[in-house]
Amino acid sequence: MLDTSGRFLVLHNIEGLAPLDNRCISINWVSIDFNAQAMQERLKSLRSEYHLQDSDLIHIYVDEAQRFFPPDLKDADIFYFFDYHRHYGVNITLITQHEKKLTFKITSLAEVEIRAVSSRINPFGSFVYKLSSGGEQYATERLSKDKAVFALYKSFQAGSGTVKKSRFRYIVLAILVLAVVAWFIFFKFFAESFGIGGEQPVRELPKAPTADKPLLPSIPGTLLSG
Repeated sequence: MLDTSGRFLVLHNIEGLAPLDNRCISINWVSIDFNAQAMQERLKSLRSEYHLQDSDLIHIYVDEAQRFFPPDLKDADIFYFFDYHRHYGVNITLITQHEKKLTFKITSLAEVEIRAVSSRINPFGSFVYKLSSGGEQYATERLSKDKAVFALYKSFQAGSGTVKKSRFRYIVLAILVLAVVAWFIFFKFFAESFGIGGEQPVRELPKAPTADKPLLPSIPGTLLSG
């Protein structure tokens, strides 16, 4: 999303986000008004302050976007800005846990939706993202985990009192469970068919008739007496 050959400005609310390279101007905003007129004036001022041309892009990143654009948002001026933000030379990226936490009037304008695959179901050391447009997935991207970023994430987890369990434990446990189930299925459906293991059935032989009572045939509807 930052594929550009010229200078660009990143306006964001992500604490500690560092510039990507010397072409990037990174500005952390404490508060921002997404009203169309206010944003137009702010963007014009930024271009003048940082000597940006009209062709130089401005990227706006909004983390925890549901705080700014909840489903019940009814501000027409904000919707107007999102409708016409391309005319201001702006790309907007909204970051949230789920798109349903944002107003549909804004999410319906999105050109690309990038959904991260849960790390709990991804056994590989990479980040997996599914890219969709118009409700249809068109690509999957895998990115190697940056050790520095991952270390920061782990330290954040520890600092917040949350311990992230090793995925390796779950994989080993799953393999053990599958092995036990496979062993049971083998003996249940195959071993008995070939007589492997278990007790052999005992067949009872018919008893011989006694001498004092001769064996008489059974004839339906007939009473035999002697």
